[in-house]
Amino acid sequence: MFVSWRQVFLIVTLISKARSFTIDQVTDPIQHAEGPFWHAETEELYFVDTFKSTVYRWSYKNKKTQSYHLENHKSVGVIIPIKNKKDQFIVAADRDICKLYWPASDNNTEAKLEHLASVDKDKPANQFNDGKADSNGRLWLGTLTRNKDLSVAPEGGSLYSISGPKDIHEKAKPLSISNGLDWSNDENKLYHIDSETRKVAEYDFNKETGDIHNKKIIFDLRDHPSLEGIPDGMVADEDGNLWVALHGGSAVCNLITD
Repeated sequence: MFVSWRQVFLIVTLISKARSFTIDQVTDPIQHAEGPFWHAETEELYFVDTFKSTVYRWSYKNKKTQSYHLENHKSVGVIIPIKNKKDQFIVAADRDICKLYWPASDNNTEAKLEHLASVDKDKPANQFNDGKADSNGRLWLGTLTRNKDLSVAPEGGSLYSISGPKDIHEKAKPLSISNGLDWSNDENKLYHIDSETRKVAEYDFNKETGDIHNKKIIFDLRDHPSLEGIPDGMVADEDGNLWVALHGGSAVCNLITD
């Protein structure tokens, strides 16, 4: 149990022993799956294979998986559907923010990738990792510095808020592996993971301006030596609790805050 400015209770669900869930493999093996986005309206799951610079779409209705390889890119971090824009997505690949037109079909002859903006132009080894959009449509995307052996250099990344091609703001730095993030239900808090630190941070969040401040650490995995791995992806549920996937730990942590 970790105690900060308020009490945080930790529940660990061991994936291999979870009895209340059914886990099914729905795709062929993927090198490095990241950034899952469930589109409730279409009942489709979008995700990426980071090192293959490939985006995927899996349909719950027909159980089919489609993929699209991003030419001239070495990595991809996220794919996020654009609201009220059929078959249009925001893709963060390498250091580029792109718009992807990707109709569902048996081939990708109509797919088109359009460059919108770039970040970290002075850091050619950087790439986007995880990210999400807030309720006002701002993109929140984090970067990291990738070494040639695919390891990560410390403190080379940042967290960005992006409202448009010319409206890009660096919100937090230096970061090593900017990763999972989400908001409290009242949208007054932003939660963010820098995986290298093994910590979950909380910021006061201004929904209207997108400003963040008053950083607090609400969870430190190092206080739980029985847990392996590093914090990676994160999502908040309808009760305001956080679910944190442990990469290399085969577990999901449920953080319940008072």
